[in-house]
Amino acid sequence: AAAAGDLLDPFALYVSAVSALTDADAVEALSVLEAMVATGTNFAPAVDLAAVLLADAGRPADALAARRRASSLGWEPADTANLQVLLRQHTKTGRNDPCPCGSGRKYKQCCQREPRFTTADRRRLALHQMVRHAIHGTGRDELWSLAMTAMTEAMAPGEQPADLFGRIVVDPIMIDLATFETGEAADYLRERGAIIPPDERAWLERLTKTPLSLWSCERQPDGSYRTRDVMTGERLDGVRFPDDDGRETSRFVLARMMADGIDGAPGAIGPSLWLDDTHVPTVIERLDGFGEAHDWSRWVGQRMGGVVSHEGGEPVLNHGFFALPDGGWDTARPILDLAFTADGAGWIQYLELDEARVVRAALTADGDELAVATSSLRRLGALRDALEQHGFRLVRSDVPDDDDDDWDGIDDDWASEWDDDEDDRPHDEEALAAALAAVEAMFDRPHAGTQSDEL
Repeated sequence: AAAAGDLLDPFALYVSAVSALTDADAVEALSVLEAMVATGTNFAPAVDLAAVLLADAGRPADALAARRRASSLGWEPADTANLQVLLRQHTKTGRNDPCPCGSGRKYKQCCQREPRFTTADRRRLALHQMVRHAIHGTGRDELWSLAMTAMTEAMAPGEQPADLFGRIVVDPIMIDLATFETGEAADYLRERGAIIPPDERAWLERLTKTPLSLWSCERQPDGSYRTRDVMTGERLDGVRFPDDDGRETSRFVLARMMADGIDGAPGAIGPSLWLDDTHVPTVIERLDGFGEAHDWSRWVGQRMGGVVSHEGGEPVLNHGFFALPDGGWDTARPILDLAFTADGAGWIQYLELDEARVVRAALTADGDELAVATSSLRRLGALRDALEQHGFRLVRSDVPDDDDDDWDGIDDDWASEWDDDEDDRPHDEEALAAALAAVEAMFDRPHAGTQSDEL
């Protein structure tokens, strides 16, 4: 309508664009906003949102121009530095220099008129936009909620809540969790997917399906690493990590690894957290268990507070008891001997690390039943499925009923303690109150510096 010369209220047009985004019609939203920018609108929020969508669409030059226009209208610019860095290689290239896109041609014969970018640059921009949406858009509440959970674990006597919250909310692992473990990345693709360039959209879709996992690493003479996913056994060779932190003393890294990384080679996407051996069992417990975002954020808080969960204490075990297949133990023992490692009167399921083993489950004969103990509900469920294929039958367990797993036989006393609230995790009420007060105080004092502005 604006392009046709119809003088509509710019606010109404802006609302129509936002409404289109809500309905996952990013094409319509971008069309409306581009028309407003082209007709010289002075409505800064519309120009700023146009810049966001232009960057989503893989058009950094147009996005930067819109950012600068919004800034001239008094709007606080965001992401300008990121776009400037991306475009700088083109603005500083001479007409007769090799084109930075890698084509081998001179710049004047290639990208001077219409800049093109390398695969790595396009993917970095696409990933940046996805993360930005997750922590600045609708996902900001998720990030803050995760940070509050971590804060209850990390709070130390005498520590300033505002300072601690500030460190937690910008922690790379927390941002990764808020982006990928809460569904925000998938929501971004549903909302903006129609305007994201197809190659980058396909790569982001693969990334959202790539889990956070624990990798063992062996350094090679050329500085690259041979890596193996501890949980699945998948191997990736030739991996290079951008951050040297911890490499010399750690053999394990917690990372989201892809065979088709940022530059097309195998590598980690997002933060790479190198771990010493003391943290490996607790990480495996989360990867082997539910691995829910708030559970991970508690672990982040424990690391910041210097606490290693379960180290030096007894793990919390989950038990299941199975009726034997037809033929009793004469049938059951050969099956168990083949599937597990015999250990005295029972069997053990191990997870093989490079130089050690982690016990995943212990199975023992209990009269006419097979008793199974694990520290992971998911592992117990997987064993149940495998054993039932061989004629075993779960007769009772001490885990709570769950819609996804349809457990049979619940211990009533245990189940009665299960909280029906959405968040059934125990909290340190004093630490939680202090954290809430710190957040509220941030709105009652002038912001100073980038970190406070971000908060």
